[in-house]
Amino acid sequence: MAIIAKLKRHNQLVHFSYNNFIDSAPHTTDINEMAIGVEGAIKNWNYDPSKFFDVSADYKNALHHLTQVLEESTHDNPLYFIHMGPSEFLYRAVKNVVENGHAASLAHVNIISHSGYNDNHLRRGDPKFDKKPVADDKKHHTLEQVIALSGGRMQYKRIKDQNGKWDPALLWNSKHDWSVWQWMQAHQDKSVQWIYKRMKRHPDDVADISDAGMVYFLLTGDEDGSPEKFRTFIGEGIN
Repeated sequence: MAIIAKLKRHNQLVHFSYNNFIDSAPHTTDINEMAIGVEGAIKNWNYDPSKFFDVSADYKNALHHLTQVLEESTHDNPLYFIHMGPSEFLYRAVKNVVENGHAASLAHVNIISHSGYNDNHLRRGDPKFDKKPVADDKKHHTLEQVIALSGGRMQYKRIKDQNGKWDPALLWNSKHDWSVWQWMQAHQDKSVQWIYKRMKRHPDDVADISDAGMVYFLLTGDEDGSPEKFRTFIGEGIN
């Protein structure tokens, strides 16, 4: 959201859903950290709150809204879907689009991914993780199945893994080395300081904002982002 705001592309963010691990607990910690982050970013950078959905709290409206923006996609107004979580929520929206008779719109939907985990993770239906067998109609779906459901219409772009754990100066995950991000702590823009504080909420103290690398790639064309490139990109501030 900071990257989009820095480029003043607020109006092009049409849907943001989070806590979208279907059939899981509402959020992964006692505190809804995702909601705190999203609500803070909306306030800091003047986003339209009607575009944001906590799936665990408002599943029906979140699914309806994603279905709607998928159906609105055209050659002149394509949708870029940043794939930041498991595929099941997207699968259900695509299923709605197909059942609504708008499958043709899916030819103008572009999925960007960087992670086999996101593409293939099944919260239900993976025998390696299921504590007991899951009925076929309860199994979740991979991204490959999402694209197949679209009739192969959806476009797929897999960029390099944005976790540069082997070198903290590369990409968007420096693991436990926070030194490359500490410039944010004393930044003159308090919303940049706030990003650092939110990063520190990682339960394992890992400096991982790897999914942001996909947004950076989409808007700059660079899939080799880094803490130093992000520092230059932010410059004197976001607003």
